Amino acid sequence: FMLLPTILLVKLRKENVVEFFRLAVPDYKEIVLTFIAVFALQQVLQGYMAVQDALPLPEPLQKIVEQFKSMVEEMYRNLVTAHSPVEFVFVVLVVALTPAICEEFLFRGLVQRSFEKVTVGIQGAIITGVIFAAFHLIPYSFVPLTVLGSYFGFIVYRSQNITVAISTHFFNNFIACTALYLQLNDDFVAIA
Repeated sequence: FMLLPTILLVKLRKENVVEFFRLAVPDYKEIVLTFIAVFALQQVLQGYMAVQDALPLPEPLQKIVEQFKSMVEEMYRNLVTAHSPVEFVFVVLVVALTPAICEEFLFRGLVQRSFEKVTVGIQGAIITGVIFAAFHLIPYSFVPLTVLGSYFGFIVYRSQNITVAISTHFFNNFIACTALYLQLNDDFVAIA
């Protein structure tokens, strides 16, 4: 529902799909560096989430936020938890690989590339990061998702290669799937 319409829109614009999406074989050094950076970024964002959770809210609002957060976390646990290696592979395909490809083509491909034509520098990456966060519909994760989305956009802008961002996005989600599969602390990582 995301990938095919995205590619179709680019084709309707009479653009070269490979050039427009900046598809290229990535350099392994870029992949390694972006993996290290996204892992470090995840730890910083978890610290931010801990501080955010510690901020006092008015009692009625606190109850609503806690209920919503609990509901979303339970939904993710149910969707992402795997009880066997075969289920884990399926979860990785559905939760890590598919979103990495589809979301990167839509956001860092179509949306960011379009913003880059009318903005200066990495502004397109930042604007796209905000849209990426809003797309996920998780208000309490808006800031971390904006940062992750902007980082993915920066990767594409800097490398001029969407496959580096796809790989990094996959790695980010794969870490979350693996953490849940190995029953590590739920606060360890977040799925984007």
